[in-house]
Amino acid sequence: MRRKAYIGVAALAAILICAAAIIHIVRAQAFMAEAGRMAERFAAQKLGTDVHIGTVEIRSLHELTIDDIVVYDKQADVVLRADEARVTLRLLSLLLSPETSVDEVLLTGAHAHIVQRADGSWNYNDLAADDTEPSTFEGRIRLADATAEIETGARSYELTDITGTADIDRGDLSYDLTAALAGIPVRVRGENVGGTRELQLMLDDSELTPLLDLLPSGAISEDVRVQKLHAAHVNASMRWVDGTFTAEGRAAGVTAAADVYGTQTQIESAALTFSERELFLAATAEAEGETARIDGTIRMDTDAPYLDLTVRAKDFDVHKILKESPYTGAVTADIHVTGTLADLMAAGQLTAAEGAAYGASFTDASADVSYAGGAISFENLNAKAFGGTISGEGILDTGDRSYTAHLVTDGVQLARLRTDADAPLPEGMDGALHADLGIAGQGADPAGLTVYGSADILNGTYRNIPVERASASFMRKGNDLTIDFLSLNLPNDTDLGLEGSITNGSALDLRFYGGHVDLSLLNRLDERLSFAGLSDFSGEVHGDINDPHVDIKVSATKGQLMHQPFDSLLFRAEGSLSGVGIHDFSMERNGREVWLVNGTIGFTGERRIDLQIDTMGARMEDVAALVAPDQPITGNIDNIIKFTGTLDNPHAVGYVHFYRGSYAGALLSGMDGDYFLDNGIIRLQVFHIYSPMVDMVLNGTISAQGVLDLDAEVRDLDMKRLEHKLPYEVSGHGVFNGKVGGVISHPIFRGELRADTITMNGVELRDIRGFVHYENGIIEMDRTGFRQGENGSVAARLHYDMQTEALRGTLDIEQMDVAALLALANQKEDRVEGKITSHMQLGGTRENPSIALTGRIEEGALASYPISDVALDVALQNRVLTLRTLTGRQENGTFSASGTADFNGTANVDIEASDIALGIFTGFAGVEEKVSGTASATVHIGGRTQNPEVDVHLTAKNGGIRGSSFDQLEGEAQLRGSVIYLNQLTVTKYIDGTAYMASVRGTLPLRALTARSDETLSSYEQIDLTFVLDNADLSLLPVFSNSVEWALGRTEGNLKLHGTLAAPRLEGSLRVAGGAVKFKGVEHPLTDMRIQIDALGDSIAVRECTGRMGTGSYLLTGRMGLAGMRPSAYDFTLVMNALDLKTSFFEGPLTGSLTLTEDEYWGEQLPKLAGHIDIDRALISIPSIPETDDELPNIILDVDLNVGRHVRFFSSNLYDMHPSGHVHFGGTTRHPRTTGQIAVRRGDTVSYLRTVFKIREGTATFNQMESFLPEISFYAEARLTNTRVFLSLQGPLDHMKLGLTSSPEMSEEEIIRMLTLRSSYRAGEGGVNTADLLSIGLQMSVLSEVEDTVKNLLHLDVLRLSYGSGTLFTSKEEAAARKNDDEYNVEFGKYINDRVLLRYVQGLGSASDKRRYGIQYDFSDRFGISYDREGKNHIFGVEARIRF
Repeated sequence: MRRKAYIGVAALAAILICAAAIIHIVRAQAFMAEAGRMAERFAAQKLGTDVHIGTVEIRSLHELTIDDIVVYDKQADVVLRADEARVTLRLLSLLLSPETSVDEVLLTGAHAHIVQRADGSWNYNDLAADDTEPSTFEGRIRLADATAEIETGARSYELTDITGTADIDRGDLSYDLTAALAGIPVRVRGENVGGTRELQLMLDDSELTPLLDLLPSGAISEDVRVQKLHAAHVNASMRWVDGTFTAEGRAAGVTAAADVYGTQTQIESAALTFSERELFLAATAEAEGETARIDGTIRMDTDAPYLDLTVRAKDFDVHKILKESPYTGAVTADIHVTGTLADLMAAGQLTAAEGAAYGASFTDASADVSYAGGAISFENLNAKAFGGTISGEGILDTGDRSYTAHLVTDGVQLARLRTDADAPLPEGMDGALHADLGIAGQGADPAGLTVYGSADILNGTYRNIPVERASASFMRKGNDLTIDFLSLNLPNDTDLGLEGSITNGSALDLRFYGGHVDLSLLNRLDERLSFAGLSDFSGEVHGDINDPHVDIKVSATKGQLMHQPFDSLLFRAEGSLSGVGIHDFSMERNGREVWLVNGTIGFTGERRIDLQIDTMGARMEDVAALVAPDQPITGNIDNIIKFTGTLDNPHAVGYVHFYRGSYAGALLSGMDGDYFLDNGIIRLQVFHIYSPMVDMVLNGTISAQGVLDLDAEVRDLDMKRLEHKLPYEVSGHGVFNGKVGGVISHPIFRGELRADTITMNGVELRDIRGFVHYENGIIEMDRTGFRQGENGSVAARLHYDMQTEALRGTLDIEQMDVAALLALANQKEDRVEGKITSHMQLGGTRENPSIALTGRIEEGALASYPISDVALDVALQNRVLTLRTLTGRQENGTFSASGTADFNGTANVDIEASDIALGIFTGFAGVEEKVSGTASATVHIGGRTQNPEVDVHLTAKNGGIRGSSFDQLEGEAQLRGSVIYLNQLTVTKYIDGTAYMASVRGTLPLRALTARSDETLSSYEQIDLTFVLDNADLSLLPVFSNSVEWALGRTEGNLKLHGTLAAPRLEGSLRVAGGAVKFKGVEHPLTDMRIQIDALGDSIAVRECTGRMGTGSYLLTGRMGLAGMRPSAYDFTLVMNALDLKTSFFEGPLTGSLTLTEDEYWGEQLPKLAGHIDIDRALISIPSIPETDDELPNIILDVDLNVGRHVRFFSSNLYDMHPSGHVHFGGTTRHPRTTGQIAVRRGDTVSYLRTVFKIREGTATFNQMESFLPEISFYAEARLTNTRVFLSLQGPLDHMKLGLTSSPEMSEEEIIRMLTLRSSYRAGEGGVNTADLLSIGLQMSVLSEVEDTVKNLLHLDVLRLSYGSGTLFTSKEEAAARKNDDEYNVEFGKYINDRVLLRYVQGLGSASDKRRYGIQYDFSDRFGISYDREGKNHIFGVEARIRF
């Protein structure tokens, strides 16, 4: 068709040329016009359409121009328009045929308008004549600056700058054109030869972006904005052969850039290969650093393009592309896309190693996904999430948006669901969830959602409550919820259950129950809760969810409810939020009701309340644990309170009665009173608090805003009850009146304390007064003080800010006993006497106080030594203590101190004492004995206060104690760092002009005093003391031992002490030759003493220790190791050879041999004493068995005691016996095992009730388990006129059974009466009068109640009626001289200290002229000695108290 068009154009041009030639020849205007019309007709004939030609101009025989050429289609629309056609002719050919005469046609300003009509045909197809005559045109058509507009449907394309040639050879056509399509250069080459047509398009390095504007509207989404489209090379070839179309082509180096849904996307190295049937695509897309690969084909030979593409992406971060996507993490996708755009299908797999959706993290996720027929399906969904796994499948219809799914979870942790997925689960719920759920619905409308299935939770918890198992089966359809069952298994067999339904989201029909519920589990919900016991409950809930009606019954046993214990609890409650009725809430304990509650409470509407709570005999500590848990209160409480009104404005009337309790350790006898609540104001009315400590009444109000207006009156404040707040005893009574104001959070308190007398730590204070004001954290004490002693007084003012801790005030002391002042400071010191007058100024803060103190003591005493003129001026400022003045006198001596001590810096203090009593130093060192002599000392304290340097120099002269004396003592020591340097300490005594001295020097590190025995210290930290004894004397021994009465004898040797106090090492030796020691209570001293002791570091050896006592001698040898302060591996032997021992209870020779070693007893290392002791020809007088509470040291025993026949036990008026025998002591001192027996001679005597009994037989058998005491078997008789009286003692010595029998037979009462009232009995008086009973009581040492009453009335310690001489023991001579049996005595006694008794004895009856006075000294509660004087007689006695 086009060829015919070209031929027509060529024919037209030939005609025009011929016409031009003719015109040129004939040169006629009319001819040229006619030639134009002939050309129009010829062209129209050849094209089959209308053609318009403007003018024809013949320029030469070879060239003509035609202007204003217009070619129409058959619908009269312009197809081609040209401004000018310049035709070049072949003149000779013109003669033959016009079509063959045209050589070339140059069209200028040509514009083609090509339109595709609605029926699909093109307008240029109209340019063809109906004849079939072949064309004979041969020539070239050249285009220059031509344009074309192509319209197809709603799209139009414009080609510009069309340039090129078209060669026509009769019916064949070839062309080569270039043009610009939307500004893009395009080259088109092709040919039509015979029935074959070929076309080739080529683009090189072309920016194709403008082509996008040629696409139909909507072809590219508005969310996709292409910014760049470039191709390195495009080549397309098309071929038509006999109506068959084929094509092939390739686009290489295609790149593009676009904003796709807000994400910058790049297409790199895309390649397209296509044919007439399909398009092959291979491209890589990149966006935000993420890439995806697209490969596949698009079939074009189908009714619609058919896609067969594969999309692959590895570790593709979706969130980088889709910013609003709820998914984050990398996804690997392999998707196969098939089908047409109208019927698209996709299938593939998505995997993700880890990711998060909607903030919920998961790992190892995978799913098979597909899309077909508008439905998205997923299968084999698996993921690890929330500590468990999720699996399932589902389908979504994209058409109606309906969906169904099946999900299974296993091991999902509830806590992770709450935190990671923001699931609406209660805080504190955890456990492993196993669920099997079915889900169905449509769209986003929750009314169309259906969820059903079952769920189990294992090993769960809810706010610390273990949930062993929870199971549920349910179905939710829209707003309807059906709970088939919900059961919970909790610890201790607790079961909870729920079933029922909720219709339309509001209508409730639920039933719940609880069985064997352990109420203590509730305590785990909140530490403030306190529940216990086992409970059963059941109930129902009906009605609307906004105001449900609840009916519940509860029972519980053996527990507590908010700290209130009960044995049983019952109650029923029913109602709705507008009014819940509580019926017979009852708590019982110990068989009676303790709490009872009845009434109603409304929570909506008017919120009315009508409730009464009765408390009956409840423990106050239980109630306090609920309402005031921090208050240390105990006791019992009854309370009745009635609430009325509304919850917003309740009214209450109550009465409380508290009894038999305590508060903070202080007893509270009771507390009762009425209280009222009205308009938010609590009013207390005569609220009485009474106890042994206080009797207080409170009256006033507490407003709803917490404003306090209370009057407090303490009628009797017993200071004794304040002892637990102080470190010493307190007694006394006071009164207190105060006012409490302010608000609860900031109370204001004002009050006054008054007391006549208070005793604190033994100090009596009088006229005590104090005014206290507290407000905003500030405590002020004004006009506070007391009086003490005869003229002593204290006045104080104090201001203390509790927030800043600022302190200021004054303290004035007038003539107060120093000892009393120290006692109040809990530094009780009876060795300090005197009265002080001082003024103290206080300031600073509690942590950094400032004190200025001045004072004076005119006369006083230290350790009973007088002092006078003591002046004191001390200041503390910024942690610097300044001792301006401390001076005084001590008889002829003086003492003083001055200096400063910075607690954070250095010290510079000097202390001097000159010629003051040495007893002051020893008295404060704990030596109670009187010490003579004077001392002078200088002390300087320097260095840092926390690590002071001290220099001490001490001299003393003419000192003495315990009968021992020294002439001079001199010492010098220094403290440096943590080491005491003892430069010298020398004691000197002159005997017969010879100076005897003992001295010590060396170092004493403080670390060595506290180190453990197993610690290793450097040599610098160890003790290094040297004791020089070469010129010493044993006369110093009484200074170190109370048992030594005197000693003498020169010593030789040196000792060195090393190590630590816990692990000492002693080296050196001590020697004594010719020494003597006298022990107190022992008549004969040790004489001719020779001692050689060697210290060997970790052991001590006694090489020699011999001497004499009277005519006897002794020998001691052995050694022991030193394991710290404990002796170890000791082995000593003592040999006694007739030691002449004489004491108050033993006189005679002592012979024996004893060894002391270390042995094991039942796995314990103990000392062992073994050997034998022999006693013979000795006089022993023990009035009673001494008793003591002191525990004996634990020692293994293996000792034999041999008592010879010449031993005599004698005590006047008690016994005269000659025992003999053998006893073995084994076991230990705490668990003894004794064997053996001691017997007395027949004929020995014993006295009982002033009657002498002759012993017929008597033994002491040592067979008692765990005891040193023997079992006594004793039988004696006495003859009284015609009567024989028998006395027997049987049993252990400390629990002997005494028996009296007679012949002829009498009762024990008759025997005692005969023995004690011998003369009356002989006179035939059978009755027993008051005097008889008194005499019997005297002889048996039993005091009657009458005697106790008389003693207490006269404030006596002793009131004793005795028979005989007036002492408990009488000598044989006195007993023999007694002739009058009617001699009685009354003894009165008063202890002047713990051991010394002064007494007076007045005779009665025949001894009425007897008057005796004396003194008694008690060694213990059972043994004492006495001295009495009666006229010119001196009576000495020993008293033993024996229990029978």
